[in-house]
Amino acid sequence: SWIGWHNDSGFLTCLSGGIFMDPNGTIIPKSPDQDAGLYVVDRQDQVLQVKLPADCMGIQIGECTQILTGGAVVATPHCVKGASNVARASLACFIDTPPSYVLS
Repeated sequence: SWIGWHNDSGFLTCLSGGIFMDPNGTIIPKSPDQDAGLYVVDRQDQVLQVKLPADCMGIQIGECTQILTGGAVVATPHCVKGASNVARASLACFIDTPPSYVLS
């Protein structure tokens, strides 16, 4: 995989859809490997592939939100599976606190 399973540490993560490129940097309409891309675990512990449309953003919950809500809202476990000879680009905006912020 490109990025192994993890939770983001902050409050929220906003994600754009992925753009795939061949080894020359040319944008291709989709990955040649249909299994490549973003995966999340839902509340029923099912692994789901997420395919965000180009004009949409996805929102993932981070561990700070889980802590401050006492677990009422749970962080989103996720990973990105790769494909050979293909690059993937995505824009992520992380909503975080300063490292010194005390969660209580």
